[in-house]
Amino acid sequence: MNDDYVHPWDQPEAEGTHRTVQTTLHQTLTGLPVGLATLDVICSACKRAIQEGDHLWVYAYRAADDPEWLLTRCYCEACAVDEIETPTLGTSETLVEARLDVVAITSEQRHHLCLGAVDVRAFSPLTEGARP
Repeated sequence: MNDDYVHPWDQPEAEGTHRTVQTTLHQTLTGLPVGLATLDVICSACKRAIQEGDHLWVYAYRAADDPEWLLTRCYCEACAVDEIETPTLGTSETLVEARLDVVAITSEQRHHLCLGAVDVRAFSPLTEGARP
């Protein structure tokens, strides 16, 4: 094989190294699974079912040492909140408006709900907020 056609991304990474990818919060949360395996999302405030195609508001957070965002509260349009009331120091927090979409995993014959058309409404970086 001619080395002129070998790109850095075609070669395995050396042991102990990793690549860093910078992305936006919009990109990170789009497609993130939400709800129960039964394709149900329930409003945290009024307990109303939120269906595929509906708009919802989601509170998500990520601790400083955690690589993943956790979705903890979902709200229907009627119960939507527009701010992060008490930000927590050491935790990145966000409130997003999104559309509830469905992803089909045909090889496994299953579906799950995910966030689509994500719009960040509020954000609190890990350097701001009150101590936990």
